Amino acid sequence: MTTVANILSNIKTVQVLGDTSIAITSLCLDSRKAEKGSVFFAVKGSLTDGHKYIPAVIESGAVAIVCQE
Repeated sequence: MTTVANILSNIKTVQVLGDTSIAITSLCLDSRKAEKGSVFFAVKGSLTDGHKYIPAVIESGAVAIVCQE
């Protein structure tokens, strides 16, 4: 089982809020592909800013969000 803690163990984090022992099922950069158990990476792109889709991915069931800001 992969958890949020497993993913965070290899990267420098600024702040972690919440339970990192939550199991995750997938990783996504595209908010439209977020589903129950996924981790969404909110980053600024050339056409849009992933941060503005955070409310939508939470509603889709994402269990964690990794963001630039």
